[in-house]
Amino acid sequence: MSPLWDIPGMSLDRIKVDWLHCADLGVAPEFEGNLLWHLVSKKKVPGRIQDDRISFLLKHMQSYYQENSVENQLPTLTKEMIWKSKGSGPKLRSKAAEARYLIPWCKKACDEFLVGADSVDVAVKAACEHLHECYSCLGGDRFEQPRMADACRKFSLQMLSLNEATADGLWNWKPKHHMFQELAEYANACPTLTWTYRDEDFGGSLAALARSAGGSNSPLGVSSRVLGHFMARHCVPCF
Repeated sequence: MSPLWDIPGMSLDRIKVDWLHCADLGVAPEFEGNLLWHLVSKKKVPGRIQDDRISFLLKHMQSYYQENSVENQLPTLTKEMIWKSKGSGPKLRSKAAEARYLIPWCKKACDEFLVGADSVDVAVKAACEHLHECYSCLGGDRFEQPRMADACRKFSLQMLSLNEATADGLWNWKPKHHMFQELAEYANACPTLTWTYRDEDFGGSLAALARSAGGSNSPLGVSSRVLGHFMARHCVPCF
């Protein structure tokens, strides 16, 4: 039994599924990688070869970023960022915030490039709309859990249908999709209230403070560097 459960007041109700890891680093880059590969491999965008089509999509993204003043931008796009190895299936290699801010672009790309009556195109476009709806529930003053749960169910059903209708390795259904359903179905507050972006940023800040060009990497040495650098960067508080 973990000693965590000995903390007074600790229960399962205190544990929340983290949106950052479940969605922004989970189902979102999985969908984005498959969408990008679909656009590139099925020749849905201009370009003679795959590299040309990937370059076109990057320019299309950059135009969207500029028009909408997007802060967290995907800096580049390569084939290896979309599908690193054949055994893993497509998945966009990006940071969490980059994947999150790319969801509206995905909807824009689907609306522009998936305009035919092909059944796979229709399913991809529908899945994108439902995932975009899930992300739309994060904004605003009022969190609508039933709306998110409904959009998540529809997104999941489209992903399952795509997995069954396409070749192996594409649109894979993974445990993270079940976790995403768990998050949407049982969220009693907006996931942005409990996501771990601030914790991740703090961990990165500590890593930067502890970084050294040389010297001891012992617990004492690292702790001393962190404390010394923190003291040098911050004023002594006044009470």
